[in-house]
Amino acid sequence: MKRGMNDTRRRGATLVLVTTIGVIVGILSLSMIQLGYSARILAVRDVEKVSARCAADAGLSQAYMRMQQKLIRESVWSGPIAPGSGTLEATNASYSYSVGLTSGYYEIVSTGSCGMAAKTVHAVLKVGSYWEGIGVERMVDAKLGTYFGAVGPDAGEGLQIRSNSRATNDMTFKAYVVVDGDVYSGPGSVPDDVIDVKATTIIEGQTDASTKTMVWPPVAIPTNLTAGPDITVAGVTTLPQGRYSYASLSIPKRNPDVLVQIAPGAGPTVIYVAGEMRLGQGVEIRVLPGAKLEIYIGTQLVSSNGTGFSNDNTDAGSLKIFGLDTCTFIDLKTKSNTFASVYAPKADIDLYNSGNFYGAIVGYSFEMKNSGNFYFDTRLATATIDDILAQFIISRWWEE
Repeated sequence: MKRGMNDTRRRGATLVLVTTIGVIVGILSLSMIQLGYSARILAVRDVEKVSARCAADAGLSQAYMRMQQKLIRESVWSGPIAPGSGTLEATNASYSYSVGLTSGYYEIVSTGSCGMAAKTVHAVLKVGSYWEGIGVERMVDAKLGTYFGAVGPDAGEGLQIRSNSRATNDMTFKAYVVVDGDVYSGPGSVPDDVIDVKATTIIEGQTDASTKTMVWPPVAIPTNLTAGPDITVAGVTTLPQGRYSYASLSIPKRNPDVLVQIAPGAGPTVIYVAGEMRLGQGVEIRVLPGAKLEIYIGTQLVSSNGTGFSNDNTDAGSLKIFGLDTCTFIDLKTKSNTFASVYAPKADIDLYNSGNFYGAIVGYSFEMKNSGNFYFDTRLATATIDDILAQFIISRWWEE
């Protein structure tokens, strides 16, 4: 009798234990399901946040690109772009942006959204210039003893010598060259392969690969031109302020030497040469005090010995030489102290300078032929919005 009762009690206790274990396992299973669900929800929300952030950045990039394109197209700035929107490819994220004027600066506000997540980013744009020192697509060749530095209000930051090239030894700095600034090779390159230096070469700043490829807009043919007068006669010719056009321009050697003086005026004197501009021996083009000169070259600028450009203004912005996309070569000879700036993205630029050159260079390649001094005039880095080489630069960025 007692044995039967004990067996019944054991079976009852076992049932209770099994039931308890089942309840615990059920609770644990429900907890795991809830935990997995919560983790899934958190993961989805994290993905939505990341997608919203990426969409906001995409909107900012598109607005920035549209602002740059509008600035390049317009000779007279008409104001910011209209608001825009779009979707992030391969996602369900979207963005919208607007550009407004705040305290004299344009501000981009871009908001990205995905599901329940939203992210807003801001960028303040300032107006800068494509002249930043020396910028080329391929080769830089600095001869023996050349010095590179900077002058002007931001001279303490030094100059930058940049190339888009990733080819071996495309940037060569011969013995005793001194660079008081930074040297950058193309994005994704190995700087030690591209930048060739000698034991006595000194680069005061850093040598590194650029983070982005430099892009330079093409130069447009100037407008409102008239046929240019004859400036090939011997002696002194003073060219009044105006906007002149030549199919080609060859100023030969004369006796006495040819001196073309650019007179002051209400605006810059513009000389557009559709073909080749050639300066014979002893020819000098001189920018008088208070004058400004802009030369646009269609195919090439060739200078003979003893020729040169001189500038009586201590301002590189008062003598500008532009090369159109069809311009492939600029041979520039300068005087002992020359203030000039050259922008010819498709041209090989040779600078013969045994004195001091103050300005900036943009070209396909650049070769410093003599052991002179090159100073980047930092005033060229600033521009007004209607300048030919104005560009927008992101000066501040933040997110909400």
